Amino acid sequence: MKCLNGLRSGLTRTAFSLLLVVGACAGTLDAADPMERVAAIEALAADAAAARFDRLASLLQHDPDGQVRMAAAMALSRSGDHRAVSLLVKQLQRDRRERTGVWAALIPALGEAGSAEALPILIESLNDRDDFWLGREMAARALGLIGDKRAVPALISAAWAVDTRTDAIVALARMRDTRALFELISALAADEEPEARQAAFEGLADLGEAAQAELLGTLLELSWADRQVGQRRKLCQLLTALEAESFKEAMRSVRCDADPETRRCIQEIAGKAECP
Repeated sequence: MKCLNGLRSGLTRTAFSLLLVVGACAGTLDAADPMERVAAIEALAADAAAARFDRLASLLQHDPDGQVRMAAAMALSRSGDHRAVSLLVKQLQRDRRERTGVWAALIPALGEAGSAEALPILIESLNDRDDFWLGREMAARALGLIGDKRAVPALISAAWAVDTRTDAIVALARMRDTRALFELISALAADEEPEARQAAFEGLADLGEAAQAELLGTLLELSWADRQVGQRRKLCQLLTALEAESFKEAMRSVRCDADPETRRCIQEIAGKAECP
């Protein structure tokens, strides 16, 4: 473990000592033990100056051990080398055919790399409804990390599929795109996964004024029908946070909401009212 300890030490390294340590790591990449090769990859990735694209690329494409290939994928995503994304895309295309399981690292690696070059393969991975394909959730997360709004329509569709709903909502919340208002508002419901609910709340807050009218309209509709108590509470909290003073008059009509907590929240904006 000389390689791992050398690169992870907190000591100041001269250029000469760095070359010595990198040399030790390069040798360890050929070790017989797969876990030693994984450790060497992690050590190389920890220092951008030491990351060797050709060696990591070779391990990703040819190493017989899946864990080693997965570690190489993540290291490549952090290498800063402009060639990494193209290689990761190519390997994901291959792994989607061969299903070796390395996709479980390739998809997050593409998300972490943050390049729009990965959009087509990630959207394809998200839309694949094959019962034996398990990469949809990761694809949604990766698209959210990349943040390219061209992925919004695919993520909106994924938000209505049971297996990808939470991951798609989390991704959409990062996009700040008004096309996803309906999906984000729907995810405020009390029966949603806590992660999706929190992400939706934060995403709507980030949209600010662009979301206010839709938030108010949904609150008024649900209050009159006395539906989705948890959602009404979140909607009012958002409107309060957004200081939606311009909607004060419209909210007067629901100041006597059936839910006491929602009623108090609405009255903070629209003024007190005597309720039966």
